Amino acid sequence: LMLFLVLGIAWWQRGHWWATTLALALAVAAKAPALLVIPLFVVALAREETAWRQRIPRLLGAGAIGLVVIYLCYAPLGPLNQIFQDVWNTITKGLGPVLAASNTLNTAWAWLTTQLGFAPLSSNTPPGLGAMLTTRRGFAIASAVRMTLREITPWDVAETLPRTTARYIFFGFYAWTLVQVWRKKLNFVTAGFLVYFYELMFGATFRIWYPLWLIPLAALYLTPATFGRTVLFSLAAELSIVNYFVVWRWWLQYWPWDKLHLSNNLYYWTVMHLLTVPWLFGLPLFGPLFVRWWASRNRPKFSS
Repeated sequence: LMLFLVLGIAWWQRGHWWATTLALALAVAAKAPALLVIPLFVVALAREETAWRQRIPRLLGAGAIGLVVIYLCYAPLGPLNQIFQDVWNTITKGLGPVLAASNTLNTAWAWLTTQLGFAPLSSNTPPGLGAMLTTRRGFAIASAVRMTLREITPWDVAETLPRTTARYIFFGFYAWTLVQVWRKKLNFVTAGFLVYFYELMFGATFRIWYPLWLIPLAALYLTPATFGRTVLFSLAAELSIVNYFVVWRWWLQYWPWDKLHLSNNLYYWTVMHLLTVPWLFGLPLFGPLFVRWWASRNRPKFSS
C-alpha cells in the first residue's frame, strides 16, 4: 500500500500524472485504504489544468489507466462480479435510503446491477471486503464510546450512534480537505497525511500497524511537528500491545469484574477499550499540549 502510494507521490511531484495513476491503482489493488487518496488525486489532477476541455481528457485517461490496472490484477482470480459481489452489496446497502426514496433511481440501480453481472442484494453472500470495511470494529475512539454508552443507554443506540457520528465527522473533514486541495491551500502530500489521520481518529476500528500509513507521508513533509507527533503516535500504538498481552493476562483478568454488573460479560473487551483507547489516542493528542504547557510554566523569567 504505502510503497505504491509514495511512488505515486514521487511521480506526481515530477509531473508524471499517468505514472501516478498507475502507482495509485496498484496501491488500491494492494489494500483498500488506498481508496482514501483517490478523490484527492482526482481533484489535484483536475486543478492542474485551467480549463475543463483540458481536464476532462486527462481525467478520462486516468480513469482508463486505473480500470485497466484493477482488471489485470483481479481478473486472474475469477469472475469480477463474484469477487466484488460483497462490495456491491455494501454499496447498495449504503444507498438504501436514497434508492427507497425514488422508484426511478431504484429501477436504474437494479438495471445497472444486472448489466454488471451482480446478483441482487442478498444476505446469503459470504462476507468479504465490503463487510470487513463496514462491520469490523475495535480499539478505536468510536468503539470506546460505544462500550461506555451501552452501559447507560439502550443497546441499539449505543451500537449505532458513536459510529454514525464519527463517520459524519470524517466526511466533513474529508470534504473540507478536498476543497482545500482544489483551492491549492493543501498539496497532495499534506492532504493525504490529514485524510489518513482523520481515518485513524474517526474510523470504526484500529490496529497497531495503522500508523504506518502516516510515517511515509510525514517523512515527505518533514517538520518538527509532523516528526514528533508521528513518532509519538507510533510508539503509543506499538506499546499498547503491553495492555493486551501483559496487563490483562498477568493482572487485570483476575479482578472481580463481574461485581460491576457490566452489560457485556466479555469483560476483556470493555476493560481493554477503556484502558487502551485513552492511552493510544490521548497521548498523541494531548501529549504535545502538555509538553508545551509545562515548558511555558518552567521557562526562565528575566527581569529588566
